[in-house]
Amino acid sequence: MNDEVKFERNLKISFKPVGLCLKIELGTNPPQGEGMTINIMKLSEKLEVLIRRNGMKKTEFAEKIGITYRALANYISGTREPKKSVLLKIAETLDTDMVFLTDNAKSLTLTSEERFYFGATSEGRGILDAMFYLDKSRELFAGEKLSEDDKQALFNCVTEIYFAAKNKKRD
Repeated sequence: MNDEVKFERNLKISFKPVGLCLKIELGTNPPQGEGMTINIMKLSEKLEVLIRRNGMKKTEFAEKIGITYRALANYISGTREPKKSVLLKIAETLDTDMVFLTDNAKSLTLTSEERFYFGATSEGRGILDAMFYLDKSRELFAGEKLSEDDKQALFNCVTEIYFAAKNKKRD
């Protein structure tokens, strides 16, 4: 989906999926002016991110708020909306409020790791390996097992590996 609607006087609205959000750009056509961006993030998408941020498994979260895993899966998939009483428990457990959860115009700022996780286009083992690598990298860079010099050297190695592989594909 990357639709664009143009109106008279060069006003345009375009819709582009960006990770979990729908990006709506309002503005004039170039070169007359800049646009304004509004991110739309649904309850289902916020739940997915916030549960992960809180370090809980979905089964744990469902149990903690007193619902079945199937009910939570329905909320996350967007096939069902929670009752107000359940929504209140969700908000309290995730340390947020019901208004934020239900207002689609209010979105979360995703970390680069979250953008990768929720916006990845690859499937299967590659994504699992990448997430494992991110978890291990976080441990190594945040911990004290490596000196600052070793952390920098590791970062440089990973960067070199990435660019070598990218250049090899071009050749």
